[in-house]
Amino acid sequence: MSKANGYARPFLITYPGCWDGHAKTREGAINAASRHCVSDGYTSATITHKHGMQDIARVRVSKDRMTVTVEVVKPLKSWRPR
Repeated sequence: MSKANGYARPFLITYPGCWDGHAKTREGAINAASRHCVSDGYTSATITHKHGMQDIARVRVSKDRMTVTVEVVKPLKSWRPR
């Protein structure tokens, strides 16, 4: 098991008023937060990197429960012209 930055699962997923989750990758954390918000009825989740406690992304569900919005601090994949 590799430990990135000293943590086996360096991303913390915080659901307001509920338990915290952990993930190995940023994309995995976003997928898990989106899935839990839709299926378990949460309205939002915040994804934080444990090393330095920096917010990475926020997942929000619309009032009609039909749309999930993901707001990220940095782009998920950097784009470079060729």
